[in-house]
Amino acid sequence: MIFKYLKQSANENVNAMYYLGVCYANEIGTKRDLIRAYYCFSKSEREIKEAYDALMQIVRSQDDAFLDEADAFLEKTDKI
Repeated sequence: MIFKYLKQSANENVNAMYYLGVCYANEIGTKRDLIRAYYCFSKSEREIKEAYDALMQIVRSQDDAFLDEADAFLEKTDKI
């Protein structure tokens, strides 16, 4: 249930964006999706240190193909 509310408010609130990333990364209310977690953390990492740390953890744990896919998702989503 909390996932639904975070998703609705994430575009307006950097804290909600961070916690939405936590949900995606840890399968809280949704399936694990590291690309969406990467997206959420990248949108909140300038203001929330934990988001930056989580983003760096994903970056260090994934290969270049994942990072290319995540960056493409980020670019595509920003244009919507």
